[in-house]
Amino acid sequence: MQAGPISITDLANESFVITPRVIGPGFYDIVTKICHQAGFSPKITVETHDIQTVITLVSTGMGVSLSPQCQTQNTGVVFRELVDEATTLDLAVAYRQDEKSEVLHSFLDIFFDYYSE
Repeated sequence: MQAGPISITDLANESFVITPRVIGPGFYDIVTKICHQAGFSPKITVETHDIQTVITLVSTGMGVSLSPQCQTQNTGVVFRELVDEATTLDLAVAYRQDEKSEVLHSFLDIFFDYYSE
């Protein structure tokens, strides 16, 4: 189920589920920055160590979360676009420069096709 876009301020009174800052400081900082720019501090009630668990906890009603756009193939969770926020999180891939693995190069092709716009 996909619903229409919302404003980040619509989430000001919600409980947030997020990965801890020690696991992903970039993502954690982006989420808190988006909320602070909208005039509120996120009420973080649950921290868990991976995005799949975050999504699972959201599906059980533990709270809301912000998620990369590519996390939309789950069931039981409604994903809504934020209409008033253009903050992005840069992604990077690290690998050995002389790596010859066909699997790696196939992954890189898919990664760059998906994330280059």
